[in-house]
Amino acid sequence: MRIGKVLKRIDRDERYVVEKDSGLVHGKVNGYTLLVDMMHLGQEYDIVFHLSKEGQVPDRQELLSNMPKHKNLKNVQVEGNKVTYKARTAFLVQSTVDSLFEMVDLLTQALKDLSYQDAS
Repeated sequence: MRIGKVLKRIDRDERYVVEKDSGLVHGKVNGYTLLVDMMHLGQEYDIVFHLSKEGQVPDRQELLSNMPKHKNLKNVQVEGNKVTYKARTAFLVQSTVDSLFEMVDLLTQALKDLSYQDAS
């Protein structure tokens, strides 16, 4: 199936907005904006947050120990307030979009439970 047809089908889902000319899919998950570039399907995705906890930079070991269980979440990196989760894509476009939104939902819930917040 051509990617244009798949993007049209994804656009029918009220959780997502599709920019058909660029292949970008975006939406809101627990107050966070997720942007997926479907023209890079098959590559690793970065899920990036800028976080702090009680004014301190995130603790990588705490984040790694409490990383939600999801088959496509691979690792977490911390550079100052920038927290990057590495995620594999699924085989199909629709599955990739659904999986990324699911991972962001799991991550935001875990970060909330750990008392992390957006870094200013």
